[in-house]
Amino acid sequence: MYKRAFMYSSSAPITLDESDYEPGYKEDDSKHKLTDIEYKDIEKESDVIKTHPGNKVSYCVCCRGKTFLNNDSIVKHLKSKNHIKNVKKNEKNKEKVKKINEEFLKRMKEVDNKSYNTMT
Repeated sequence: MYKRAFMYSSSAPITLDESDYEPGYKEDDSKHKLTDIEYKDIEKESDVIKTHPGNKVSYCVCCRGKTFLNNDSIVKHLKSKNHIKNVKKNEKNKEKVKKINEEFLKRMKEVDNKSYNTMT
């Protein structure tokens, strides 16, 4: 998987198939059809999947080392138990960080007030 991901992330120019842009050409949507629920879930999680500009390889922010070469693998990953577990863990960590930051700012405000009161 690593070699293939590295190959796709190279800076080589991407060649496009001109048949994709012909006016009469239609792709078979039956393979890629998603239900409304799945589509909404993917929209919610779009900030979890990132793609570097100019690369074909996407990666998951929550799951370390997970790279994807196509949309099917992204959809499979978003439904996986490991991804869901990592998202929950990530949310808990964000809540802890937010709480710690609030406590820190509160303490700093108290210190500033004390130092200001002693100066006057």
